[in-house]
Amino acid sequence: MADGCFAWPPPNRTQLRTASMRTSRIPHALPKLTAFRASQSYAIKLVSPSFMLISRKCNKTQSAAVSGVSGMAMPDPTEPSAPQSEEATKAVQMERKRSRALMPYLVPSPNHGIIGSSKYADRLRRQVVAAARDNSRRAVLIFGEPGLEKPNVAALIHFGGPCRTTPMAALDCARLDWTGLELFGRGEKAGLVETVGDGTLLLQNVHKLPPSLLPKLVRLCGDGTYRRASNPDQISCLLTPLDSRDALPDTLPPRRRASCRIIMTASRQVPQLDKVATTIKVPPLRLRPSDVRDLQRYYLQQLARRQGASPTSSLRLELSPGAVRQLESYGWPGNITELAQLVERAVLQSDEAAAGPPGGRISEEVFWFAKQAKDRFRLNLLATYPPLRRLLRSRLWPDAINFNFTAYIYPLIVALLLLGPQDRAHNPALLLFWDGWWPAVFLSYPLLGRVWCAVCPFMICGELVQRWRL
Repeated sequence: MADGCFAWPPPNRTQLRTASMRTSRIPHALPKLTAFRASQSYAIKLVSPSFMLISRKCNKTQSAAVSGVSGMAMPDPTEPSAPQSEEATKAVQMERKRSRALMPYLVPSPNHGIIGSSKYADRLRRQVVAAARDNSRRAVLIFGEPGLEKPNVAALIHFGGPCRTTPMAALDCARLDWTGLELFGRGEKAGLVETVGDGTLLLQNVHKLPPSLLPKLVRLCGDGTYRRASNPDQISCLLTPLDSRDALPDTLPPRRRASCRIIMTASRQVPQLDKVATTIKVPPLRLRPSDVRDLQRYYLQQLARRQGASPTSSLRLELSPGAVRQLESYGWPGNITELAQLVERAVLQSDEAAAGPPGGRISEEVFWFAKQAKDRFRLNLLATYPPLRRLLRSRLWPDAINFNFTAYIYPLIVALLLLGPQDRAHNPALLLFWDGWWPAVFLSYPLLGRVWCAVCPFMICGELVQRWRL
């Protein structure tokens, strides 16, 4: 054949005649074939009967199917060469391997933002926004009491920043061993610091980190470098007495540079990390009782959506004002997590949770378990006797009683006591004062001390004198 090509196996006359008849149907392919084979090796395989054309100018061959009906499929010069395709295949395989390694550690998007309108919630919201917009990607330490949803705050920082498209992986430091194999890797196995790439690594319970790993974490947060854990043979070498300390660094793994951002959570502050990380303190719920109202409404909405309610529909169940006040006065040792559990339990225990029109109320009696230990045996008279609540909220108490009744009766009684007869038979003021007033005050003061203070005649007289003087 021309141009340095030969056929193998040698075709017979029938094969050559059939190939000539089929290629004559596609004359447009022949010039392209001649131009292409000068720069790249190729092989043409006929459909039936078949043989292979091999070029002597190149080391490799490529096959192209030729159809006798539709024509000949030619190699595309724009396709990548074999080394490039191998590199692309390796890159895809490495990315798949990395995705499989990160799968158990991936963190989903945050469930909600910072709920509440108190000054503590506003300050926490500003700190989260500042940390998310930090272009230097400085490490962040989020600490606070248990139950404050600190991982959700960390997710807000990651997904609220410019690197939201990168993965975020979480690791519990309480389960790490003293080598830090899962975190830093060992030998040829990469750790989570390297696997997460340019994403964010969330280290939970960093206060439970083994003491041997704390200096490594400080270095990682400070200059972004780390070492993989030593192999067992290197560890045994390190335990062997050395004649010279200069031989020690040769046995250590080389330093590596991490490209991920580190966000840590802890139940208490870690002083060693103060200089290398931005510190965010999540305030406990007992310091911001005004946020309880917004939080309980949010969790009621979430429970309603679980039951199939639309986001725009009215809540089927709401907490009564008394129930909200009781929740606001509670100490919340479990913080936000405890509040979510109490609201869910109250909805399940309520008779109106299964069905009923929107606008149902959950009373404070349902939240009896939210009372403090010292308040378990107290009786709320205002909730037990609604008329008493209406009386104390009316204009009659105490202004009308004090200035329309006591302000006139008290001076009259004092005048009768001073100017009237000094025996009980002829002076009813003595009988009323000594036989009625003082025994009633003595017996009822331990229970109604503040009530007596509200209608105290001495206080009323003093207030009237102040008004006259002004």
